[in-house]
Amino acid sequence: MNQRKHLPLILIVENDPRVRRLTREWIQHTDLQCRFAEAADSKEAFAQVRHEVPDLILMDISMPFVDGIEATRVIHRIEPQVPVVMLTIHEEDLYKEEALKAGASAYVNKRDMTTRLIPVIRSFLSQNSVNVSASPASANI
Repeated sequence: MNQRKHLPLILIVENDPRVRRLTREWIQHTDLQCRFAEAADSKEAFAQVRHEVPDLILMDISMPFVDGIEATRVIHRIEPQVPVVMLTIHEEDLYKEEALKAGASAYVNKRDMTTRLIPVIRSFLSQNSVNVSASPASANI
C-alpha cells in the first residue's frame, strides 16, 4: 500500500484560492507530514468528505452557497469524529459561539494563524492517533 496514503489528510475549505494555496504551503513548510485536499466552497467540501474522510478540516466561515458554520454543522452530523478548525477573519464572539455550537473543535483567527494553527493541528492529529512527525503541542482553544 502507498506510504503516502497513511499520512493524515487535512481538508482546507476556503473560497479564496490564494489563501488556500498559502495555507497549504505554510503547513507544508513545517515538520508536519500531511496530505491535503482542498475545497472552494461547502459543496466541494461535502464531496471531498464523501470521497475520503479527512483527519482534520480547516474551515473558513465566509463562503458562497452554505457558510462555514452551516457546513460544519452538516459535516459534524455525517462524520462527528472529524475535528473542524474554523480558520477565519471574524473576531466577533458571536461567530465563535455559533461555530462551536455547530460542532467546530477550535476557532483560529487568520491574524493569529502563524502562532496558533500548527499547535492546534498537532493537537488534533495526535488526539486522533494520526502519525505526525513532531510531538503534540497543546492548543489554546
